[in-house]
Amino acid sequence: VAAYTGQPAHTPTLIAAADAARERKPAAYDRAMQSIAAAADALAVALAEGDAQAALAAIAAGAEALAELDALTDSSLWLPAHTTIARRARAWGGAAKPAGAAGGDLAACAFIGEDVAQDFARDLQARGITTFRVAPDAGVARSAD
Repeated sequence: VAAYTGQPAHTPTLIAAADAARERKPAAYDRAMQSIAAAADALAVALAEGDAQAALAAIAAGAEALAELDALTDSSLWLPAHTTIARRARAWGGAAKPAGAAGGDLAACAFIGEDVAQDFARDLQARGITTFRVAPDAGVARSAD
């Protein structure tokens, strides 16, 4: 499931904020980027091994790493809507993280089981958050309102 935060992201602004953070706090920036890379590597391994629980843990770790980077950049990589989406995903047994060209505008949400994903999407829609179904066999379609 993809969820729209309602706030468009401006990639050049987010990249400039990350570049400025790298200049101001290089060690903290490097730690955040290493955490992001480690989460991505863990997700790749989990997917290759077919380990759904490890994949959810890797997505959650990636979310934490992006929140860490956001705190350094004082930008909008992580929005209040991401907090809501991530909390609701956890409540449904899944994980969510900012997604998109530079983060900010979307959240990628993963679950074990299509029924859970659909229930989560309905939960977000009831909260006024637009969702899209994303699946290898279905492409992308706006979730029913």
